[in-house]
Amino acid sequence: AYIETRLELQTTRKGKNRMTENQRKEIENVIVFLKENEQYGDDWSAEIKTLKKLLLSFDERERNE
Repeated sequence: AYIETRLELQTTRKGKNRMTENQRKEIENVIVFLKENEQYGDDWSAEIKTLKKLLLSFDERERNE
């Protein structure tokens, strides 16, 4: 199963991409939905892992700015 995620990122003054709080919340909501959906037998672990990595990468990028 595939999930297409399209993020329109805000550009900071330095020209770096930044995730908005709304976008972060939307990704977190998708993770929660997928986890809940697994009780019906679907395996979304790969997609959940990818979305969590995406959030972590933006966290790391923002800390290093």
